[in-house]
Amino acid sequence: MKIAHDEKIENPTEEQMVLDLTSDQEENVEEFLRDIFFAQEQGEIVNKNNWQSALYRKIGSKSHQTGVIQSQETSIKNMLKMAKVLFGLNFVDHPPTHRRGTWRKLVSSQRKKAIMACFRMAPLHSVPRHRAMNMFLRAYRELWLEAEEDTRARLIEHLCEEYQEVNDQEVTTIKEESETETENLALTTTIKPDPLKQLLQCLNRAATTAQVFSITEDVVYLSYATIMSKSCVISEDDDDNGAEEVQSFQEQEMEKQKLLYEQNRLANRGAAETVLLYISASKGENNEMLQRTLQLGISLLHGGNRQVQKRMLDYLRETKDVGCFTSLATLMANCSVLDLDTFERCIKAEVLGVGADGMAGEKNLHDADFTISLFRFCQLLCEGHNLEFQNYLRSQTGSNTNVNIIICTVDYLLSLQESLMDFYWHYSGKETVDAHGKENFCRAINVAKQVFNTLTEYIQGPCPQNQLALANSRLWDAISGFLYIFSHMQRKLSQDPLQIELLRELMKLQKDMIIMLLSMLEGNVLNGPSNLF
Repeated sequence: MKIAHDEKIENPTEEQMVLDLTSDQEENVEEFLRDIFFAQEQGEIVNKNNWQSALYRKIGSKSHQTGVIQSQETSIKNMLKMAKVLFGLNFVDHPPTHRRGTWRKLVSSQRKKAIMACFRMAPLHSVPRHRAMNMFLRAYRELWLEAEEDTRARLIEHLCEEYQEVNDQEVTTIKEESETETENLALTTTIKPDPLKQLLQCLNRAATTAQVFSITEDVVYLSYATIMSKSCVISEDDDDNGAEEVQSFQEQEMEKQKLLYEQNRLANRGAAETVLLYISASKGENNEMLQRTLQLGISLLHGGNRQVQKRMLDYLRETKDVGCFTSLATLMANCSVLDLDTFERCIKAEVLGVGADGMAGEKNLHDADFTISLFRFCQLLCEGHNLEFQNYLRSQTGSNTNVNIIICTVDYLLSLQESLMDFYWHYSGKETVDAHGKENFCRAINVAKQVFNTLTEYIQGPCPQNQLALANSRLWDAISGFLYIFSHMQRKLSQDPLQIELLRELMKLQKDMIIMLLSMLEGNVLNGPSNLF
């Protein structure tokens, strides 16, 4: 920006006109910056603007290093702010001659020196002591803090304990002072809920509103969903030492009871309904909100908590909300499988040096973790041979729309098996399976294992209606395809000692499939009324 000339003009109106003529307007400066940015993209920067070109390149490299991509308008606004600051600093050091008296009244020389001293000071990040402290703090965080238990999970306990004690005291006082059951009931309703229950009620209302409108990312919900999930984590370390077998069993029982208490505490405050509401509000769209919701649901149902299952089932029956099952069915249909065409294109691009490194492995089953979480959640809904939930997943009695989650699971399993078959034929003519092939096979096998475990939980108990539904579905097409893959790949992989890890994963998948087939025969008598075959 140009600074007005120092010539003193007596007439104020004439002075203002000269200032307007000799100083660039902000709109003109913005237009000038847009032209420079466009010329920078086209590589048409002239020599006299080399310093500006270097500045624009520096801004681009900074956005590249930080990972934050700024738009052109944002960069222009930032440069205008910087220009105004520089203009102000220049105005302090070189005030105009016709306004020296006014400027001295506004800013004293002592203040000017203090301001300029602040700008001339060395930045803190360049001080050696500060750099050493940063290195120490980074190592301390990585080696100590990240290995310790996350203290945020204790927030749920702190929110509930104090108010639970207060409520217990109020209830005791009410029972002592009340003489009739009517008075006791009326006074009990005046007890205030704890902050966690109030928070979950607000989140449930937001999820109910999102079922009508599109759901937006809620930072509060994302944070508390993560905290509540971590508060229900249980360790599953197996101790094979015989001397500590009794102690290990006692510790496992104590952890189990602690987990049940934490799960029930959250469920009693509405967390179970929160999971169902946010799944329904997602409308089958995979996003961060849904992923955190599934993790929260898995934490609440871990171990087959009957009380949480009952609360979820009662809520679904009372509200007759099919949106949750519609979302689950849509998510299952949209889950990705192996794509051989994409895999081959990425491999060729990588060989030619065009594609990114590891691109072939990332393009196939990129949402494998989400798919496993989705089917794990469905498995835990009927964990522990919950016959009522098993039947409700197949048929939502009393609802206008019926969504058969059992058949949706079979449809995805069949699609996954067909994609695995394509990969098998791709490597059938090769001597070994390369690293990219192992990665894709292992990822697909892990997903298939979870799907088989989910199908097993659908029918164990047994659940005759789900067994018949699977018997009359296309499950046998998927089973025959998997048996073909097992028989041929076992022969191929067993001849190469470098393929033992992939062979081990394949055998685990075969084991889970056999368990599912045995569950299909559970409770069936040969030539009896419930015979499946």
